[in-house]
Amino acid sequence: MSKRIESRRAALEAQADGLRARMPNHSLAVIYLLTAVTAIDWASRTTLAVAFDDIKADFGLRDWDLGLLVAAFTVVATASVIPCGILADRWKRVRLIAIGFLPWGLGMIWQGAASSFTMLFVARMFLGAIEATNGPASESLIGDYYPVPRRARIMGIWRLGFLIGSSIGGVVAGAIVDGAGWRASFIVFGLLGFVCGGVVLKWLPDPERGLPDALHDIETRLASVDLADDVEPPDGDGVNLRTISLRDAFRQLASIRTAWVMVLGASIGEFVFSGLGAWAVSFFRRYHHMSAGKAGAISSVILVGVIGGTVVGSRLGDRYLAEDRHESRVLLGAAFFGLGWLISIPAFATDITWLSVVLLMVTGFCIYVPIPGLWAMWFDIIPAPLRGRASSLFTIVRVSFSASAPALIGWISTMTTLRTAFLVVMPAQLINGLVLLAARSSYRGDAERARQATRAHLAVEVV
Repeated sequence: MSKRIESRRAALEAQADGLRARMPNHSLAVIYLLTAVTAIDWASRTTLAVAFDDIKADFGLRDWDLGLLVAAFTVVATASVIPCGILADRWKRVRLIAIGFLPWGLGMIWQGAASSFTMLFVARMFLGAIEATNGPASESLIGDYYPVPRRARIMGIWRLGFLIGSSIGGVVAGAIVDGAGWRASFIVFGLLGFVCGGVVLKWLPDPERGLPDALHDIETRLASVDLADDVEPPDGDGVNLRTISLRDAFRQLASIRTAWVMVLGASIGEFVFSGLGAWAVSFFRRYHHMSAGKAGAISSVILVGVIGGTVVGSRLGDRYLAEDRHESRVLLGAAFFGLGWLISIPAFATDITWLSVVLLMVTGFCIYVPIPGLWAMWFDIIPAPLRGRASSLFTIVRVSFSASAPALIGWISTMTTLRTAFLVVMPAQLINGLVLLAARSSYRGDAERARQATRAHLAVEVV
């Protein structure tokens, strides 16, 4: 080995040791705490779905009106997500998450006290605060908590919060609705929101940005790159990515082709998830003649398949990263999203309850297998100091899709039947898989540029 290579290797090893010394060794308790908070957030979202038919009867609404209620949160979310995305890159992310629970909790309690459809709609808008604060800030935090090789598994744990919350929420909300009425369920979850804000502020750490990505980059080069041809890590061009203008930040993000492909694909997937989450309980109440409590419990059973898919997908995502088979995560998504759509057709068409439940469990498994790996890819292609603003852009597109699905299903149901609405909407999952295939050719180049940008950022801001 030449002296130049020995010198270069020694320099890289010194950089890696320096980064390891600065990077805290967070236990899994950190991600479990964030997951628990996320679970309570998503448990509360099941309240409206479980109470749909009761609210419809109390206020004399149509399915179309109920769909609009689900979409109401996008008003605040869309207006505030960009400012909150900027704050997520520049401010303490933990504080941002905690503050978001205040209007969210008030909005939940206000819904329980609503005396008209208009008041209910306005109260729903306040839930957009948690979309604007929790999404960008949480994603940014998760990217900095743990080493890159564990990222798909960590994302899988966090995503379990969405699923466990929805599962438990369906049971709890259904029991409250049956026992104390639909208003009580909103008030209970609103009070829990205030508790979540305090817990986050007191116990959730806010780590330094970009260290796991920079360390993984150096370790990868040490393991696999010909150091004779290696170049010094960038020392930055004097630009701090955390403080550049919004216009310059969006210009950089707009150049990442893989990001836009993934945003479009994920938003189409969110469209389906949101529609199922809003109307699954009503589907079982209407076509399988169940009470709110039983329908909520059945919907929670279906989520067992979703949880299984998340666990399997987490392990596959990390395995593909270790084996340098990044494109396999895209192929996995295309295959399983298409398979999930095929299985969902007889699930909604049958009148046999047990068969419908089993098929929907398998549908959930298929749809969620690719998710952890795809979320991990998102961290790979976005420079660490831009993740808050990137997430805010993604959130705008995502909430637009997620809010439109319940409204569209409600409109189709008003014109035809709820069963027909599901069969019309579910093919979007197949489109999701086909869209993701476009990321195969651009991923590696975008990931390398993101690594270089993160290294340059650390040279400017930290070193």
